[in-house]
Amino acid sequence: MKPVNQIELLGAILKELDRQGFKDAESRYVNACIRAADEIVAEYARESVGATPGMGVEAWLASDDVGQSSRYLCGVLRGLTPDDRPHPHDPADIGRCFRMLDAIPLREAMEHTPPNPQTVGPVWSRLIAAWGELERLYDEEMPTGRAPKLYARMRELISNQ
Repeated sequence: MKPVNQIELLGAILKELDRQGFKDAESRYVNACIRAADEIVAEYARESVGATPGMGVEAWLASDDVGQSSRYLCGVLRGLTPDDRPHPHDPADIGRCFRMLDAIPLREAMEHTPPNPQTVGPVWSRLIAAWGELERLYDEEMPTGRAPKLYARMRELISNQ
């Protein structure tokens, strides 16, 4: 991958701020933009760390394959009771949950002792009840890069009140 041009990125950030009406940028604002551009350049320069089967909790949490819903499901399956209940909203979200189950591994816990519906709430309960179906759709569709049947089924389960 070619490197991100930090100067052009900084120029684009400053131009966007100008467009939004922030015309006179004090040096502290410019310095914040420089730090942000530096962070973006560094992030694009490093190798991505995906979830791999059996990598364990700490390695998975440090990977780039963690989202709010997979972090929540991991906590619930490990006996924690997080305050909020973020659920997967699309195939990418639920894919992170599927990969987390293999990475930790917690798939057996999910299959044999699914989370208590009172703990996870109604949306998660419906998703968990259809977990096998959702995972089959994911496996079937994701090689194409699109998952319209999975997305439609997830929307149905999420909106079913």
